[in-house]
Amino acid sequence: MTTDLYTMVSIWYVLNAIAGNRDIITMHPQFKCNGCKLKTEFLWLDQYDTPDGFKAYQCMECGTVGVKNIAEALHIPDSDICRCDECGSWKFSSVVCHTCQLIGAK
Repeated sequence: MTTDLYTMVSIWYVLNAIAGNRDIITMHPQFKCNGCKLKTEFLWLDQYDTPDGFKAYQCMECGTVGVKNIAEALHIPDSDICRCDECGSWKFSSVVCHTCQLIGAK
């Protein structure tokens, strides 16, 4: 049985919220926006087809639309992510780099 990365992040988010982690009180995931450069909430745009490990988003501050690597979410502890040795992209420590998989698929 395999679990996709988005589901793993969602489970982590819910478990921490249930456990009373006060740092996790937002309704939407937070990232640093590529448009306004603020650390702000993002709205996932699930109607867009994106590769594993990435989600289409809209910034709730400036309205910028783009694609983010979900490993870049601000609520994920640094101990769970690392830089890929091959491409330098952020990735979850426990899984293969999704950016490298995308590059290799082309």
